Amino acid sequence: MAIVRPHAGSSWHVDWSPDGHVIASAAQSDGIGLTDDRPLAARLAAQRAAVERMVAARRWVERELDVSRRSPSELSDALRQDPALSPEEREARLAALTSALAGIRDQVLGYL
Repeated sequence: MAIVRPHAGSSWHVDWSPDGHVIASAAQSDGIGLTDDRPLAARLAAQRAAVERMVAARRWVERELDVSRRSPSELSDALRQDPALSPEEREARLAALTSALAGIRDQVLGYL
């Protein structure tokens, strides 16, 4: 069982993760606090899996942006409709695509 340490001030908001393992609380005095009730090994495994998904998603975006004839919005739509992707993989690819497009936009604006 996780121990939730109270904020010095009153909490403004408390919410749980979709899987119910993480509690996030926000307070003006202390910022955001996260409490995870899973054992350390499970938390580390989840973090490692998330990093691996993000690395794979970045590789996918680089490959698709280089060789695909689809626009970014078409790539995004294809990701949302791909039944072969898990929700976590889909979210990682969408985040990587958004990040890559923001970087491209910043480069273009830098030349103007």
